[in-house]
Amino acid sequence: MDKITVEPSELIIKTHCFRICIESASYEPPRIPWVVEKHSHNSYEMHFITKGKGTLLLDNERYELEKGIFYITGPSVFHSQISDDNNPMEEYGINITIRQIKDDIASDVDALLKKICENPFFIASDDFGAAAWCGCILEDILNVEAAADECIKALTTALLISVGRKISGAHTKIRKTNNNRPNMMRVLDLCLRKFTTNISASEVASSMFISRRHLSRIMNEVYGMSFSKKIASMRVSYAKELLKSSTLSIQQIAEKSGFSSSQIFCKTFKKITGITPREYKKSCS
Repeated sequence: MDKITVEPSELIIKTHCFRICIESASYEPPRIPWVVEKHSHNSYEMHFITKGKGTLLLDNERYELEKGIFYITGPSVFHSQISDDNNPMEEYGINITIRQIKDDIASDVDALLKKICENPFFIASDDFGAAAWCGCILEDILNVEAAADECIKALTTALLISVGRKISGAHTKIRKTNNNRPNMMRVLDLCLRKFTTNISASEVASSMFISRRHLSRIMNEVYGMSFSKKIASMRVSYAKELLKSSTLSIQQIAEKSGFSSSQIFCKTFKKITGITPREYKKSCS
């Protein structure tokens, strides 16, 4: 099965205190390479790993992912994910917004939804079969069978109840990868945020008080790529947003994204995405 992300027509679940909107459901097949760049959303992403292995990077923490693990990343939780090339992951996901509209908790469902909102990051074992529910939600959105909307809302409600129960009572702890470099990683993160400048690996290594060779090992361990490829990837990701949302010229976008020329920008963009910046902009219009 190929990668799938589907957005249903507006599906709203209402309780006494909360308004929930189902934004999308997705399926990510095993593939090489599979690296999700650092990002965040204004919604709650629920990820369910059904095959393979990988690593979740969250601030200065690393979590091992494997079959049977699920995790939530809520609003403003910056995270990235790397699949294991030797045992690529498969993942089902659902993306929802949860908005509290009243303060008085009137039911057990409201209390469980509040628990989810109070834990914008949570990771544990999917021992309640939610990955299968995500598959059913995805199938109903795709096939639009009789009473599909009601089925999707019922499955999503059941999923949220089970996740809320897990958060309320779970004591399962997921193994973190040893990482004794929190301050070093904070410096690296701050340096990478300067991706639109003419920053070099030598400068970053110097800021971290390590050698370039040591920096190279860290980049491969944390991001699965070299420093230069990571910077290029971040610049292209930024350029994609500008191509979608601005009227700037290709030359201006190249400059704002940190490329020394539009020629290098176009060459790098096509190498990473498979299409030119103009083709990408046209596909977004």
